[in-house]
Amino acid sequence: MYFVLSMFVVIIWFAGYLSVMSLNHISASKIVPQMRTVDWTNGTIAYACIMWFGLIWSLIVVDYAKNFIVLFASSTYYFNSPKSETDETTGETIVDGEGNPKILLNDDGKQEDGSAEVCLGIKLAHFKHLGSICFGACLIAIIKVIRFLFVYLAK
Repeated sequence: MYFVLSMFVVIIWFAGYLSVMSLNHISASKIVPQMRTVDWTNGTIAYACIMWFGLIWSLIVVDYAKNFIVLFASSTYYFNSPKSETDETTGETIVDGEGNPKILLNDDGKQEDGSAEVCLGIKLAHFKHLGSICFGACLIAIIKVIRFLFVYLAK
């Protein structure tokens, strides 16, 4: 689902980028027939740079929202897993002959798995923590752009 969302973001971004490119002066090439050249202005270069940063930021937001959901689901699976048996009088964990904690069993005598709360993770990621995810993604996008610029200048 998040791959499709990422592709949707890229397609919408590409349409916007073509619109920014169309703000430039486009002229016919004198060398190659049916070829066009784009004469970039300072304003449209600034728009294009902002759009590139926006694309990086948007893709990082989508990726980190996905990571939040996976981490939330795995942590709820861990904490919803079956508990070990405890002695009601002392509150200590009951162990078997090998020293391992005795796991509570269901009515059929089988150990139950925990449940991962994926839908709750989606709700929390998109309604409660989206601002934090966007802010963190902005910081990471700034760092990635700075790193890219320094690597480009070093080469």
